[in-house]
Amino acid sequence: MNLENYKDGYIASIEVSHGEIRIWDYKQDINDNNESCLKGQFQGHKSGINCLLHLDKFDANLIASAGMDNKIIIWNLKINASIKLLDAHDKGVNCLNSITMNDRLYLISGSNDNKCKVWDVENDYDLVAKLEGHSRKINCICVFDKIKNKSLIATGSDDGSIKIWNMVKFECIKEIKCNGEVKHIIHGDFIGRNFIIYAERYGIAIKKLDYK
Repeated sequence: MNLENYKDGYIASIEVSHGEIRIWDYKQDINDNNESCLKGQFQGHKSGINCLLHLDKFDANLIASAGMDNKIIIWNLKINASIKLLDAHDKGVNCLNSITMNDRLYLISGSNDNKCKVWDVENDYDLVAKLEGHSRKINCICVFDKIKNKSLIATGSDDGSIKIWNMVKFECIKEIKCNGEVKHIIHGDFIGRNFIIYAERYGIAIKKLDYK
């Protein structure tokens, strides 16, 4: 995870086996040893961390982490400490993303409990919605940030489907059947035409969308 909006040239990584986050200055001289590049270490998860998200659209000093202990932790890089712990899901959290709606930032988490949850970053991370409908674990969340006047996300799951959600009404508006588990999703806009690109069990698939 790049932290360019935090400090120019910084990056965050995770040590899965220890549940630790490390902040590195990757612009340090290549001859320097690793210790001089390491600028911060954060421990708080009780098991492996699966995902990190920079909350720079709200505050460049904040990152969110989540993992197999079912929790989301918000970290303040300026004071080198955690500032919020969310007992987020019933099982491990696999993915995090964020969406801005009506000038407010929301954090979205996807889990092995088959649910996505939506958290209001600007209101002390209050839970505002649960997105339910997948029958197996959720692996990825994609925000359709290239579509004008739309508040849409897509979620990919081990149930072999992608669901597209209207984040104003928090409801599923479309389901795409896939060829096996969906591990990654990206949204593309090519010459004004929207596509969803996703990794499924046997390869990469591209599907045209009807949203503008």
